[in-house]
Amino acid sequence: MNAMQITAVILLVAVVAGLWRTLRRGGRWPAWRCIGQVLVAAALWLLLYPPSIPQARVSAIVLSPGVDSATIAARAPGLLTLALPDVAVGDDQTFERVPDLATGLRRHPEIGELRILGDGLDARDRELPDGIGIAFEPGQPPLGVVALEAPGAVEAGSRWAVRGRLAGVDKATLELRDHDDAVLATVTAGEDGQFELPMTARFPGVQDFRLRVLDADASVLEELPVAVVVRPGDALRSLFVAGAADAELKYLRRWALDSGQRSASRIALSRGIEQRQQAPELDAATLAAADLLVIDERAWAGLSTREKSALMTALDKGLGLLLRVTGPLPASVTEDWADLGLALEPGDRDRSVELAGQTNERAAASGLTRWPASVDAAKSVALARAADGSDLGRWTTHGQGRVGVWLLLDSYRLLLGGDSARYGTLWSEVFATLARAGGRTAPSLPERARVDRRSIVCGISSSAHIVDAAGAEVSLLPESGERQCAAWWPGAAGWHTLIDGDARWPIFVLATDQGRALLRSEIREQTAALVRSAAALPKVDAVLPRWPLFLLWLLLASGLWWLERKAAPLR
Repeated sequence: MNAMQITAVILLVAVVAGLWRTLRRGGRWPAWRCIGQVLVAAALWLLLYPPSIPQARVSAIVLSPGVDSATIAARAPGLLTLALPDVAVGDDQTFERVPDLATGLRRHPEIGELRILGDGLDARDRELPDGIGIAFEPGQPPLGVVALEAPGAVEAGSRWAVRGRLAGVDKATLELRDHDDAVLATVTAGEDGQFELPMTARFPGVQDFRLRVLDADASVLEELPVAVVVRPGDALRSLFVAGAADAELKYLRRWALDSGQRSASRIALSRGIEQRQQAPELDAATLAAADLLVIDERAWAGLSTREKSALMTALDKGLGLLLRVTGPLPASVTEDWADLGLALEPGDRDRSVELAGQTNERAAASGLTRWPASVDAAKSVALARAADGSDLGRWTTHGQGRVGVWLLLDSYRLLLGGDSARYGTLWSEVFATLARAGGRTAPSLPERARVDRRSIVCGISSSAHIVDAAGAEVSLLPESGERQCAAWWPGAAGWHTLIDGDARWPIFVLATDQGRALLRSEIREQTAALVRSAAALPKVDAVLPRWPLFLLWLLLASGLWWLERKAAPLR
């Protein structure tokens, strides 16, 4: 039996006993006394288990941080209004303060639609029941950086950029400064507020930058920290096999050496004469130890059946393969490459190309050319593109490895034209795309952690913990499941370290007063994504309040006491 049934039995026994006692003792007004006992028991039952009545759904106003007093004053009178934390409403008694939106919905189950005023709902308030309509009326937009994109981690030697958007600031200038306050890059925001500050990761380590926003009078409007982790990366093991020496291969091998790769090469100089570095043999052992093989069509035509078989086996096991086109392809080579998923067709496209992002002066100085051929785009992915959107190379998968074809003939002209950073970035992206996958799987870190705000860390073990700059340690409790995620509320700004076994991952935490416009904009965008129409929800059963029922029980109990006192027989 449950509590309600036990209570009903107790009340029933008490009423029966009371009726029997009343009838047995006699006295005045026995009928009224019996009725009174039944009514008192019924009132007590209603007090313990209040009945519910159907109630229509209502609309409620939710005041979120960022709402202004004018918007609050303009709301329709009489509507249920819930004020979330950090909303200043003074001593106005018409608002109901709630610690979170879920509490307000539990207190008022009749709510069928929410009208949100201000900057919107924080993460804790966005998980709302299905069917409830949501309308969002944001207040005054934030001023400053409202969108920011910067990589959390980059490889040493690669190019990266800080991109974003400003709002409410005309003719703004943005500066990226380093830890020593030196200006590393500067740009004027466009008319739409968009900006981009390119950078190059020069050395490994954690690097702190500051993004400064200046108005037309060169006054500082906002300053944001930009933290980047520059990783050294694992040294690639590359093999170069060519049917003849050329300038493109010369500079590519030099770049691989300067970038820290462990490379070997085999270049045919004439019939029976080869230039070898580290004496690479295309056998199973050599290919298994390599990450990427770069080979041209002439060297491919000279491969033996044994070497091709070993190459296919290594490719299926994860080896990367880059096929360089330096001239006309023999029919046998075309067939072999088509079997790999890269069918080349001769074309009449323009040989002269420009790389995307090149200035006109540098584009004119480089004078790049490509081999006029095309690859089936339905079975491959672009490896690099020219400024006009055409392909400079494409790649596809083969087993566990990746194979790509490269049509650009003279990328080394970027170096001769003084654009060494663009040259290095171009080949870094190509090698990173095709090379054998390796390294350690990194956990999923928060994109932008903030003090006293929830951050999510995924892909960790049960022993993972976070240490801040002062040495304070916070243990993480990942939930069971495939992603192994844990919540974390940082208590201090600056660099923290996620420690999981032998691995360490730096995490930068923003202070509460840094990037307020950016935070407001993010909350607005996420709240706007929740907007939906109210569904046809059924009426809810609203429970009657207990205080009127208590007064009813007290009144009946007092009346019954008076009757029993007056009706008692005289002795």
